[in-house]
Amino acid sequence: NHIRPSLGNRKLQELSGPDIQRFYNYLLREGGKRRLHDEAGRILKKDGKPVYESVPVSAKTVKNIHGVLHRALEKAVKLGYIRTNPADSCELSRVEKKEIRPLDSENITRFMEAVQDHPFRALFLTMLFTGLRRGEACGLRWDCVDLDNGTITIKRQLQNVPGQPGVYRLVSTKNGKSRTLKVSRFVIELLYQQKTEQEKMRHEIGELW
Repeated sequence: NHIRPSLGNRKLQELSGPDIQRFYNYLLREGGKRRLHDEAGRILKKDGKPVYESVPVSAKTVKNIHGVLHRALEKAVKLGYIRTNPADSCELSRVEKKEIRPLDSENITRFMEAVQDHPFRALFLTMLFTGLRRGEACGLRWDCVDLDNGTITIKRQLQNVPGQPGVYRLVSTKNGKSRTLKVSRFVIELLYQQKTEQEKMRHEIGELW
């Protein structure tokens, strides 16, 4: 997503530390992209394709990109393609962890009122009261939900296919391990309602489901 578009046309032997440092600096300034939306929240499109704007990439993402590039260049050193690793001389911005600020009671109430009539209400409130990440919540299927025992098992997540905006796939969790959460009665009732509504929709749509 980042290395090949910026450095892929450079000859390995000509790649220098300053080249890589400029690449990292560019990422921190404007190396990312974000979809533009209109006032109603709809994705803006031009010629049928989403419109993007340039945004900074986080220091954590740049650190991850550096890790990939450095390992690749280290392999090139071992294979004798280059004498030294040019990424060794690069300096990375300090990664600062953002303080997690949970919603207070007032904001939780406001949020619940705001999504009351939203088609994804069950999803939003399940995330709110379980702390699931977005990909984990979107990766939930009914085989992960035990309505009788009040548990949710997290074993997969929905992930954007790298390099293909708008294309998604279900993959295992980051560490490949599942975890089971005991959830509140409110969440179980919420999911029970969702399942009932979904079965009703399935019956109405029939073979088109």
